[in-house]
This record gives sequence, structure tokens and C-alpha cells, in this order.
Amino acid sequence: MTASSSSGRMVETVKRVLTVVIACSLLVAGSAATASATTSVANVSIYTTDGRSGGGLGFSPRGDVITVCDVQSDGKRAVGYVRNPDGTRRYKLFDRNNDGKCTTHRASEGQPYNLNENKTYRFEICLDDDPGADQFCNHEYIEAGG
Repeated sequence: MTASSSSGRMVETVKRVLTVVIACSLLVAGSAATASATTSVANVSIYTTDGRSGGGLGFSPRGDVITVCDVQSDGKRAVGYVRNPDGTRRYKLFDRNNDGKCTTHRASEGQPYNLNENKTYRFEICLDDDPGADQFCNHEYIEAGG
């Protein structure tokens, strides 16, 4: 097995995990939505830049569902950040183990997870191996929706 094929499989694994988690979250959020909620929701997935996508973050604007997944047994944990429009940190979440379970929060949990509608937030995913600085960070600016 080459490093390239192993890296490709890891990226696909992260994508599959985040796709399943976001799809399940949408089913839950969708079942609570009214019949008039017919606008499409743009789900976003962001991956670390380590070349193996050791961590991933998924966000669904409907229900403000955010999921962070650590998908490598490398001693690092996946850490996600959500920053307010003014740049201050709103919250931070971790997935510490490559154990097939991800960490998820949603608006229904209240503050700080309930984001203001039509505001743009910075979502960031990194790998962390405390006590050092975060590594392989990647980010997207995403508008929270209803």
C-alpha cells in the first residue's frame, strides 16, 4: 500500500463519517421543522491540512449542527472552533479519540451553540497534541441559517 492510496482512503473515511453524521442531524432537525421550511440547506465539511485529513468538521446551518471527528490514531485530537463575526471565540469542541464516535453540538442545546441567523461565523478545524500549538488548521466562513 502506498502512502498516496492510504491518504486517499483516509480522506474518503472522513468524508463518509461527516456525511452520515450531517445526514442524521438533518433528519432530526427536519422532523422538527415546519412544512413551510423548504429552502435548501448548504452543509459544509472542512478537513485538516495534514495531507491525511486526520480531523474533520461538519456544519449544517439548519439547526446549527456542528460535528468534529478525529479519524486517525496518531496521538493528536481534532479540535474545532467557532468564532463570532467580530473574531472572538464563541466555543471550542474536541474529539479526542479515533474511536468511531464524533463530538456533536446543536442549537437546541442553547447557548453558545445557538448561532444568530444570517450572521457569518468562522469555523475552524485543527489537530492538537497539547501542550503544543494547534496544527494543520483549516477554516471556512459560513453564514448561519434557519
